[in-house]
Amino acid sequence: MDTNYQRLPDVAARAVAGTCLLIPARASARSIYTLNPAAQHLWELLAQPRSADALTQALAERYRIASEQARNDVAAFLSDMLAKGLVREARSRFPP
Repeated sequence: MDTNYQRLPDVAARAVAGTCLLIPARASARSIYTLNPAAQHLWELLAQPRSADALTQALAERYRIASEQARNDVAAFLSDMLAKGLVREARSRFPP
């Protein structure tokens, strides 16, 4: 069984002055998060459940980086998003 990840529906993403901001529904000023372009790309992909492997492949292809670097970046992104409660795990037998 693979683990898929998906962004939470109550987190809004807004572009402000060329920067992507994530704003949880019950956000205080300290609960607004900024994303760099690579993280924004991953966030957009998480509109649908995706595995870490699928995210890694997409990141490596888009930014033309080594798979190992993409894997490390995806792991850090997912860890951070899970810790902040912005992304959830969804177990599935059928990875995207």
